Amino acid sequence: MELIGGDVAGACIITSWLASSIGASDHLGWRLLWLLGLPTGVLLVVLNRWIPESPRFLLAHGRDQEAREIMQRYGAVVVEEESDLEVETHVKGRWAQLFAGPFGGLSLVLLLLGIGIGMVQFGFQQWIPANLQALGLKEVDSFKILRDSALIGFPLNFPIAYLYGFWGAKKTIALMTGLTAAALFGFVFANPSSLVHNGQRTALLYILLIVPIWGISSLIAVAVAYASEVYPTRVRSRGTGLAAGATKFGGVLILSLVVAKIAAPSISQTALYGAIPITLALLAVIVFGVETRRKQLERITAEELGLDRATSG
Repeated sequence: MELIGGDVAGACIITSWLASSIGASDHLGWRLLWLLGLPTGVLLVVLNRWIPESPRFLLAHGRDQEAREIMQRYGAVVVEEESDLEVETHVKGRWAQLFAGPFGGLSLVLLLLGIGIGMVQFGFQQWIPANLQALGLKEVDSFKILRDSALIGFPLNFPIAYLYGFWGAKKTIALMTGLTAAALFGFVFANPSSLVHNGQRTALLYILLIVPIWGISSLIAVAVAYASEVYPTRVRSRGTGLAAGATKFGGVLILSLVVAKIAAPSISQTALYGAIPITLALLAVIVFGVETRRKQLERITAEELGLDRATSG
């Protein structure tokens, strides 16, 4: 899941590269983006028939034979034993459960994280080309900077994926939110001349751009993966939906702020809008976050509910 964020960063590299080369001299303008997305959309439709269904889904719907065939293809087998879901006896399969008991703090973490991600992705990233041009860069140069920043940060997706699995989810999320908040506040307090000097980009501009351009896509993947681990089975889909929905709400919120002001915000303003919820998310992770490293999903739930499960681990 964390590596999916690398795909988003890769898309940013391709898009900004084409915008700085083909798009700059092409009369199609923004329509070029539709043409760029067309081949991958068609490819996904063609490949859909080879995407296997989830064995857990098939088993839950009585399609045992199909589930066994898919698992056999990947070297897995069905092991029938006593269910571990008894730890969820008192968990209700409804939205209110996400904000009740020990899950309320986790939902706060994901809400703040999602809102911050949305505000950065749909605010900071959306207006960064115009913001860079306002600082004195040419249009083509602004696209090149975005391409280079994404390209520099792209390899970092792999250590992030490693850290999530072997260092710990909570620590990885705290690290990424901390770095993102630091970079955004860097834009808030940086002198414009330290970012662009005499029409030329500076090293500080690259350093500060790498995290919001590359890191936010990985942070999305980490947040969704975390949401799929920390909630009980009965509300897991609702929990991941909450995390995904919060990112879209953050996007709507930043757009509403801009509409209310009539004009596009400056680079420091868009950075500040995203930095505030990201910082609050960091504090919430430290206080309410739980570690999921090398733990079965049922054991995570049992620990959250304060149940003693000696057999879970």
